Amino acid sequence: MRANQLIIVKYLYENVMKSIATAILLLFASVSSAEKQIDRDTYNLVSDTYPPYEYIEDGRIIGMDVEILEVMAKNAAITISVKFVPWKRAMAMAKNGIADGIFSMAHSIKREKIVYFPPVPLSFGKQRIFANNNFKGDIVKVDDLENRKVGAVNGNRYGNEFDDYTGHILEYSHGPEMLFRKLAANRHLFSIENEFVAAHTIKKLKLKGIRPLSYISDEPAYYIGVSKSARRAQHFLEIVNKTLFDMKHSGELDEIRRKYHKLFHL
Repeated sequence: MRANQLIIVKYLYENVMKSIATAILLLFASVSSAEKQIDRDTYNLVSDTYPPYEYIEDGRIIGMDVEILEVMAKNAAITISVKFVPWKRAMAMAKNGIADGIFSMAHSIKREKIVYFPPVPLSFGKQRIFANNNFKGDIVKVDDLENRKVGAVNGNRYGNEFDDYTGHILEYSHGPEMLFRKLAANRHLFSIENEFVAAHTIKKLKLKGIRPLSYISDEPAYYIGVSKSARRAQHFLEIVNKTLFDMKHSGELDEIRRKYHKLFHL
């Protein structure tokens, strides 16, 4: 690695149709000043905002998976461009090879038709049940939710056990902020969400009277899914595999993960 290697972050934020925010983050590793080298070593990733994994705060793109991508770009001496779009659009861009990959993506057999999943994930999560103070007990298994109203984010997956269960009554919200505002206002006694997303949301909104319960429906890992349709798919997959493997064994991955776990613990 060259001594003068650096990462330059460029940020572009704009409003698009229906006030959807689109952000672009460019992580440049200064391997060469030649324009052809920059183009050849630039890989375009897409995702939706998912705090604290990736999000915008005070005009800056930050988050656990973003920081991992920054270190990955530096270590591999490549440029990674990150664009935030709605999740369905991100999936379409990866499917069609418009993007080189999609990040913070949970594994599924269906998604294996679209992307390659590397052996080493970026990060992990736990899908947990939360309750407001009007509930004094605990939920330890999915059957404890029988005939109970549970708030969830529309379009999210919470693991097969919870998603396939038919005994609960689901009430959907458009995002975590709406979900936990409803819980705090006693619109429902329970909500289910990734515990780090929940901790970030509760802290940001300064909500009171919400507590985690015992039941965890899933513990997903989040990956860089490398588009199978992208022109440089195999080459990029090799870079991702090697760099994340090296970061895992050097301790860099765990160091970044621990930092965010401390910031957003329950």
